[in-house]
Amino acid sequence: MTGFVYIYVLCDPETGEVRYLGKTKTPETRLAQHLSDARHNHRVAWIQSLARRRLTPALRVWDMVPDHNWQNWERFYIQSLRQTGARLVNGTAGGDGVVATPEVRAKMSAAKLGRTFCHSTETKLKIGNANRGKTRSLEFRNKISDANRGRIVSRKTRDKMQSSQLSRWKRQKEVCPTN
Repeated sequence: MTGFVYIYVLCDPETGEVRYLGKTKTPETRLAQHLSDARHNHRVAWIQSLARRRLTPALRVWDMVPDHNWQNWERFYIQSLRQTGARLVNGTAGGDGVVATPEVRAKMSAAKLGRTFCHSTETKLKIGNANRGKTRSLEFRNKISDANRGRIVSRKTRDKMQSSQLSRWKRQKEVCPTN
């Protein structure tokens, strides 16, 4: 059974003009990834120009295609949009998504082995002082509450979350015994 990916577009929120086309398996999280991207390219510059005007691009699903040949569809749609005069901020003709091979993943894992991420006591105090006294507005807390209202987390998921936090805490204690 073949899976599917979504071909999506980012549109200017004022004009509706298509400015970027990409692919994702999770449209609901992809926009947040775009908004937090700190790289330097045309897409990021365009999104930042919108942010300076307190605007956010609109993400719209364009198509749903088989994941075994999404590259062809992405290239086709980018070419089609460019032929119609769309001012795309895509840096390439498409189809060049990156999927790390097992070898690359092993190298990345090995590079991180043995690294410690402990903060010195002085740094911990600075972080604590910087956050001390900060409170979220009632409006912000209500937004979070509304977003989570009705959210059901299964027992299995809660157990995984608890296990993850416990093992993280234990690793932190082993690596940074002063914590």
